[in-house]
Amino acid sequence: MPTSRELVAAALRREQPDRVPYCEVYVSRSFVTPLMGWDPPTTAKANFEGNEFTIDEYKAVAERLGLDNITFVLRAPVYSEIVPGDHDTLFYTRGLIRSAADVETILLPDPDDDALYEGAASFARDRGDYSAWFITRHGISPTMLSMGIEEFSVALYDDRRLVERILDLYVDWIEVVAERASRLGFDAFVTTDDIAFNNGPFFSPQIFRELVLPRFVRVAKRISIPWVFHSDGNVTPLLDDLAAVGIAAIHPVEPAAMDIRQVKRTYGDRLCLIGNVDMNLLSLGTADEVEETVRGLIYDLAPGGGYIVSSGNSLAHYCRPENVLAMSGAVRRYGGEQLPQTIATAPRRSAP
Repeated sequence: MPTSRELVAAALRREQPDRVPYCEVYVSRSFVTPLMGWDPPTTAKANFEGNEFTIDEYKAVAERLGLDNITFVLRAPVYSEIVPGDHDTLFYTRGLIRSAADVETILLPDPDDDALYEGAASFARDRGDYSAWFITRHGISPTMLSMGIEEFSVALYDDRRLVERILDLYVDWIEVVAERASRLGFDAFVTTDDIAFNNGPFFSPQIFRELVLPRFVRVAKRISIPWVFHSDGNVTPLLDDLAAVGIAAIHPVEPAAMDIRQVKRTYGDRLCLIGNVDMNLLSLGTADEVEETVRGLIYDLAPGGGYIVSSGNSLAHYCRPENVLAMSGAVRRYGGEQLPQTIATAPRRSAP
């Protein structure tokens, strides 16, 4: 049987592995604490800017949950006021970078400093048979958060130069980080930049192509491992652009915003799809409902390759453990069945 690393690699190449993989971009420590018998976390991280697990802890979590991947987080700081939420979550509120003078206060870690990557290198080296994912941000998300969404939106029209100056600080940083991370032995480079509401992107496709896409191209040239792009919301109007720039996979194809089966029919030959078990189902549904949903996703999306099961966002503290275990159990139960080799010949066995 292929290793988890080999299964995930095949799916990211849009091939059909021997078993459909199950991966998560983020696992809340508060979620796994009772499952693992650990002491509750004493500190929260600002929207997951740093690693919450040691390599041994993460491998233990992956084994318990049936995950095929483990993740290491290295993100540039965001300049925003932060408000604590429930459990181990913190939320960005008012942006602190509002003028050209404020830009001078942005200090990012030296991306050429070998010490910055010591933890990542050790993590990748000790991953075992798991697929190791490097989690970071591209630049558009920390730019919006550091300015504040409203101020960012106004500045797009009133002071585009300010927006581009902030954005380029982050993109210059991630260009170097992307190249370094690609050489450390990671299996995927993951950027988590939310750029959409449920009804569509935060900004027009024109703005995306003028402001963001050229900077995606810059980063893509520095990445030599599969690039996984995460954004909540409906990014359908941008999928042609994302595929053209060389992104290998999109996550999580949010159920409330996108029809993953339609995305598979349209983009399955260009993008691996990672998702999209509804967060409401994982938190409010039953284990049987979760199993049936995962079963349907596998039967409808796995034929032809390029599909990885995942939650519709992350394993947040409010997910029911029995439902998450039902999700991974269903992957083991149905993901290795003899599925058709093309989606066109696959029987539709999911709920309408």
